[in-house]
Amino acid sequence: MSCLTAEVARITTQIKSIWDDQAEMYLDLVIGKGHDAATLQILIPMLSERLGSSTDGRILDIASHAGTPAIPIAKTFPHASVVCTDLSTVAVNYAKQRAKDQAVCNITFQAADAQHLENFDDNSFNVTTCILGLMFMPDHKSALQEAFRVLQPGGIYMASVWGPLPEFQAGQMILQLMNQLMTNQPPMPPNPMTPWRFGDSEVLQQDLKDAGFSVVTCTPFSHPMKYAWADLVTFLLGPHGQLRPMLTKLKTDGRSDVDEESEEMLRSIVQDRGWICDNKVELHNTALMFTAVKT
Repeated sequence: MSCLTAEVARITTQIKSIWDDQAEMYLDLVIGKGHDAATLQILIPMLSERLGSSTDGRILDIASHAGTPAIPIAKTFPHASVVCTDLSTVAVNYAKQRAKDQAVCNITFQAADAQHLENFDDNSFNVTTCILGLMFMPDHKSALQEAFRVLQPGGIYMASVWGPLPEFQAGQMILQLMNQLMTNQPPMPPNPMTPWRFGDSEVLQQDLKDAGFSVVTCTPFSHPMKYAWADLVTFLLGPHGQLRPMLTKLKTDGRSDVDEESEEMLRSIVQDRGWICDNKVELHNTALMFTAVKT
């Protein structure tokens, strides 16, 4: 079982606090607006092809947030037993309510750190999934080792990550905005946990093999995003937006007008790039779906 270092534990605690804070916003503006659809359209058929619709095995969904893809998986495989986990206890509570509202009964919920799955036994699941979560784990190698540990021999691991930055317009937008906001500011420390950190598919493929997996494959797929302008501003810059911690720090450092400034910068970026029309922003992105087998 993985044992996390003090530094990894510290960063993970910070990440948990951020995701707890952003959980409702993420539910409303990502899951609620259907931004998980592209992943589900590739994940569910791939699982069905491998498992058959009548599977009665156990499926562990890691970093599920408010139940995506755990709840759609449970609905697709009604004879399976699905365990929905996320680092954020707030998100897990939202997932519970969503499953109750949709009368999905073959699913249980638990807050869990993917890097240290201490409450799950060895060889206890047929499938583990992790959708757009690995990029934000400070010790993703431990997460892969833990996924391998809890899988039964012959079990399947499936994970999606964002593709390379040149094929990830959402990442380009955020990076450009951050760079503009930090003009004339002390340089930010290097951040190894960028959303596009696994854009070179060979890196994660090798990490999966090093964790013990075999039959490793990678399938690129299109993952577009479409936001109303107001929703995009809320998602990135709002009170619980993804860049709010950075904006708060800048405001503390004396940039009292940073909220207005950042929104103006964002609009300029999407206009210059041709990504906005009629106050709707459309971003084209590539994601990568990895599959691997515990042999």
